[in-house]
Amino acid sequence: MHEKVINHSESKELDKPRDHCAVVGIRSSDFQDVASLVRFALHAQQNRGEDGSGIAAYDGYSGTFRVFKGLGLVLEGAFPDGKLEEHEISGSVAIGHNRYATSGRKDEDPDRKRRCLQPYVVSHDRNSLALAHNGNIPERYLESLRSELPPGIPFQSDTDSEIVAWRILFADGDSWREKVINGLNGVVGAYSFVIATDDGDLFGVKDPLGIRPLVLARTQSVAVLVSESRGLEYIAGVEEKKEVGAGQLVHIRRNGEISVDQIFPQTNTARCLVEPIYLKHPYSLEGERQVRSIRERMGEELASEIQFPPDYVIIGVPDSGIEIAEGYARALGRTTDNLIKKDRYRPGRSFISDSSHRRDKTLELKFTISDDVVGKRLVIVDDSVIRGKTTEKLVKSLLERGALEVYVVSASPKFINVCDLGVDIATLMELKALRKNGGQDYDVKPDEEMATEIGANSIHFLSLEGLIRAIGGKRNEFCINCLAREHPIDGMGEQKDLIYTARQLTPT
Repeated sequence: MHEKVINHSESKELDKPRDHCAVVGIRSSDFQDVASLVRFALHAQQNRGEDGSGIAAYDGYSGTFRVFKGLGLVLEGAFPDGKLEEHEISGSVAIGHNRYATSGRKDEDPDRKRRCLQPYVVSHDRNSLALAHNGNIPERYLESLRSELPPGIPFQSDTDSEIVAWRILFADGDSWREKVINGLNGVVGAYSFVIATDDGDLFGVKDPLGIRPLVLARTQSVAVLVSESRGLEYIAGVEEKKEVGAGQLVHIRRNGEISVDQIFPQTNTARCLVEPIYLKHPYSLEGERQVRSIRERMGEELASEIQFPPDYVIIGVPDSGIEIAEGYARALGRTTDNLIKKDRYRPGRSFISDSSHRRDKTLELKFTISDDVVGKRLVIVDDSVIRGKTTEKLVKSLLERGALEVYVVSASPKFINVCDLGVDIATLMELKALRKNGGQDYDVKPDEEMATEIGANSIHFLSLEGLIRAIGGKRNEFCINCLAREHPIDGMGEQKDLIYTARQLTPT
């Protein structure tokens, strides 16, 4: 079927640096230092960003936030052993952030990279807070927020996250709880925020549609907020964990008391489908299920849509594709062959590498292929085909190594739109499934054309219905903009202002 996509994207948004990141917030009820716990929680979520990391801790003795940010991986570049002590980063409440820059600024200079690292610590009139953000506020909704701020603010960066931090700082309210709620009133976009305040409290909040994930957990002595449950890996004694609901505010007080309140109207959610497809760690939870089991279920759905003769060899493309291929093969009563290995020492994940040149070099280095592919017809199963560079180079390498034929099976539908809600899906021009139709609009390529371009014998994409069945839920519970051009916020119409109006709670 010939499909057409109309290009309504705003070019300045495609060039705007956005973050799909990891956030951490930890509050100790017995006033133990939690900065090292934040460090390891960031390390456990390294899959969510490799550009750099930051930690801000509130020192109750001096009444100030101490913050350090560094480029590179958490335990190697940003926070190697001794770095927290060197910069005296300690406190009983601390937040952290892993970043990777998204479209437009992947090759930004190191100075700018450092300025855009989070958390942001902002201060005015003896009030201060630290904020970390996973998500994105689209430029068309951000401009009004920027214009409402007083003049003369000493911005550290040009990011949406810092604008929101200042907005909360200057918001009306007799308590930080009131200021957080009033500051987020009318902030339209995708966000999971963690916020530490100068009274030692910790807040977490998720946007009304629940687009980005946020998990609340507790032990006997600490309360924890992380982007995904994998972030709890190095925190001992977790007694309870749950996903923060869409539109909810979590308030963790100094004494360990936790309150969870619905501050935005309840509506249909718009959970990001890319989270379980690719971004989340396989051992993290999506709802009540491990992401690994969801990916296996995606493979089972693929098996109901396309099959190959028994002598065709089924191979999962590391990493996410392995679990999908296992589910695919099992549903067909077959097994997979591990003929493609990922180099343990490769330079990062190609999807989040920070420049097109580095991404291409990463693709050249990331796979090791077994000689057992010689003379075989191969079915390679992957989580997605977005830019198509990985798939094209892999197909070429398999054929050069001696494979007779290569068939590609993708566990997600075609990506036909960019994302302005926090995931890097680059520009429309870079999406493999699209081609310009002569003007400014784009057509969706048929499968046969895509297969020819990547050098495969055929390519099949899991249907959107099959993907949603695998994850569990209904179509109207997910953001499907990148797969079906149905924007969850822009499609609200007049309801948008109501949905993003935060309600003030009874003062405490």
